Amino acid sequence: MDTKNLLTQLKFGHQAIIFSLDDLQQAVRSYNQAKPKLRALQNTLLDHFSLMKNDLYDFLRAQLQNDSQALKTIEFLDFDIKDIKIKTLVFFDEFPADMGDVHPVNFPKKFSDYTHELAAHLRTERQKLFPLLERL
Repeated sequence: MDTKNLLTQLKFGHQAIIFSLDDLQQAVRSYNQAKPKLRALQNTLLDHFSLMKNDLYDFLRAQLQNDSQALKTIEFLDFDIKDIKIKTLVFFDEFPADMGDVHPVNFPKKFSDYTHELAAHLRTERQKLFPLLERL
């Protein structure tokens, strides 16, 4: 596994997600204006999550099998990515980018809650996953 290339892709993915979130933030008060930006965010997230496959964590476990602290971190990261993927599916199930002309009152609040969860996950990746990949 080319960890240097993967790390570059992950960092680029973080930048793309943050750009999409910032762009969407400008339209968060109007769901109809937000829909096209939601589609862009969803695609960006799917691209990013596709890099976080189970084989990544299996690879990390194999490479760092003698480091018990690293193994605990890997288990945490494995759980965390599954958790944010579920939260992402739930959010986009509730607010699909192809929904008709509707005005869900709770969209700004739900978007804010989701982005806080996503930001926490991205912070975790930067603080815990990136250093592991840099070690290899």
